[in-house]
Parts: sequence; structure tokens; C-alpha cells
Amino acid sequence: MSAPIITLDMLRQHDACSDQQELFVATFGQSAKLTRRNWARAIKVGLSVFWMERLLRAPALAEYEKVSDAAWAAYVKVRAPAWAAYVKVRAPALAEYVKASAPARAEYEKVSAPAWAEYEKVRDAALAEYVKARAPAWAEYEKVSDAAWAEYEKVSAPALAEYEKVRDAALYDALVADLAEVSA
Repeated sequence: MSAPIITLDMLRQHDACSDQQELFVATFGQSAKLTRRNWARAIKVGLSVFWMERLLRAPALAEYEKVSDAAWAAYVKVRAPAWAAYVKVRAPALAEYVKASAPARAEYEKVSAPAWAEYEKVRDAALAEYVKARAPAWAEYEKVSDAAWAEYEKVSAPALAEYEKVRDAALYDALVADLAEVSA
């Protein structure tokens, strides 16, 4: 059995974006056999292979979604503790930032409120004071938040990559089977 073929006309019929159509043509011309090599090439050049689930008929789509959903659930399970740790670490820092910047913000609003013309005169000075007053607290918040975010990404990135790998492979397998059945 020969590999199914994906054509530019198929992309057009299923409302692929014009930039994706152009990238498809630049990469494959008017058509491409659905092979593992071409699948990997499409991913490498930035074609939205995830979009191709639109080509699946209902039974194949249901099977693909079953595999993809299971991979997504595994990803969510892996990243959940890292996300909770990130939120836990940044919450006190954010609260401290809000607390530290509140007086400067209140003063800024007090100075700027009376009239628009007066506001325009004093805005730059008041804003500079506000920014100056909040800068240490914001820097501390960013320091704590950035470290927590880096840890979250460290845990989350491999799980997301695994999910995308499983999802893309499942979509490829579903497309091959479904398109082969249609062309038979």
C-alpha cells in the first residue's frame, strides 16, 4: 500500500491559513506523500501539523483524540506540582510588591486626580516617584518569580515535549490510516 498524499487543494478545502499554504508549497510543492520523513520535515519547517486533524473523519478523529487526551492528562499531571510551587513562591513576593507600592500609587493618584491639565503637568514627576518607590519591591518580586518560573519550566518543558511528540505521532498514525482507507 502506498502512502496517502496531502495536497495543497486539501489544505485549501479545509481552510488552512495562507501562510501555511505558502509554506507547504515552498516545502513540498503541490503535494506530498504522508511519510514519517515528510511528517518530520513539515514539523521542522514550521507547518502546523496539529491543524491536520481537520482531515480526519469521525472514527479516526475519536481515536486520535483518545490518545492525545491521555498524553495531555499525563502532561498536566507532571506540571501540576511545579505550577503549584511557582504560585506558592511568587504569592508572598507579589503581596509584598503590592504592599510596598501602594503608598506611592496612592500619592500618584492623589496628585493626578484634580484635573486633566494639572495631571499632564505633574504626571511625569509623580510617575517617576511611583516607579522609583516601587522599584526595589518589583525587583525582588521579579527575582523570586523568575526563579520559580524557571523551575516550573524545567519540570514542565520535558512533559510538554513528550505530550507534543505523542500527539503528533498519534495524528500522523490516524491520518495515514484514515486517508489510506478513504483512497482505497
